[in-house]
Amino acid sequence: MKGRLRGIIELAADAEGATYRVYYTLKCPGFVYVLYSQKKKSKRGIGIPKHEQDLIAQRFQNALADCRQRPPGHE
Repeated sequence: MKGRLRGIIELAADAEGATYRVYYTLKCPGFVYVLYSQKKKSKRGIGIPKHEQDLIAQRFQNALADCRQRPPGHE
């Protein structure tokens, strides 16, 4: 992703006529932080609504802070 969401990976999958998305980061060695998941509801546009971007960005910052507090070797 770009901008303030750089470092976040989006995984999208189609199933049974719907699209599901998961946003996660691998920035903390040994951990996968899942930041947000959703079933895409909008039939138009591919962008992420601003309120969801804000939530994902805040959770990303919280994940990075959590990672910094972990002692090395505690994966």
